[in-house]
Amino acid sequence: MSNDLENNIDVYGFLSNIYGMNVYDTDKPLQRFLQYFIGKVPSFSELGIFAGRDLLEITDYVDKVSRPRHIMWDINGNRVDRVWLNPVERWAIEKLVLDFGINKPPYHGGSWHEHYAMGVPSIRPRSLLHNHHNNPDGICTL
Repeated sequence: MSNDLENNIDVYGFLSNIYGMNVYDTDKPLQRFLQYFIGKVPSFSELGIFAGRDLLEITDYVDKVSRPRHIMWDINGNRVDRVWLNPVERWAIEKLVLDFGINKPPYHGGSWHEHYAMGVPSIRPRSLLHNHHNNPDGICTL
């Protein structure tokens, strides 16, 4: 992931009209929805920047080239049931959970509205969606 947005526009600009944008700051209907239901508009600017660029790049690559693989057995024949992830996908999941706390609001005094708003449903990749629903903590067993 390059810090030079101009170079990546040629490659990733075809992914979405929102590439390179802050997906939360530009989503006025979502802000009005949050204001109505939780009485405030949480600041998701940093998450919006991450989702509008780096996460779009990562999810496009993972969905097209490097999908997670279910590892059922270890080399000794023991059942292990683990998911083999692309290291960049693992980094993105850790960043979403640890840096942005996308799984915290309903469990730490926040609302479900805020939780789902943080999930960036319009760009959530299939792989992250599957990880979220296979584990109630929202984290895939690695």
